[in-house]
Amino acid sequence: MIQQTNKIVILTKPISVNRLYCGRRFLTKEGKAIKEAMAWEVKSQWKHKILDKAIGIEIYFFVPNKKSDLDNLLKGLLDILTGIIYKDDSQIYAIHCYKVIDKQRPRIEIEAKININQFSY
Repeated sequence: MIQQTNKIVILTKPISVNRLYCGRRFLTKEGKAIKEAMAWEVKSQWKHKILDKAIGIEIYFFVPNKKSDLDNLLKGLLDILTGIIYKDDSQIYAIHCYKVIDKQRPRIEIEAKININQFSY
């Protein structure tokens, strides 16, 4: 039984963690602006309290070309969602992640689900 679900659409173009950080240690100026824009979009759509239970998350990255590595897109996004949707990404017990080419409308679509019958600590 799914207790809570909410779909979020981020219209800021998906960006890899490699572009967010310089040398994987320091957030770039561009990276900071993009993270803030994405966080604002998520906060404006997430109408629930911060989740503190085990969750499953489904993510569709609509990217303009094949170049983006799915794992690099995922890491940056999970960091952005921390503190907005869930307290810590260690709460995630299942991730279903997809990359779809969409040159006209790059975006990210997210659905977080709590299912106490399927996920447990």
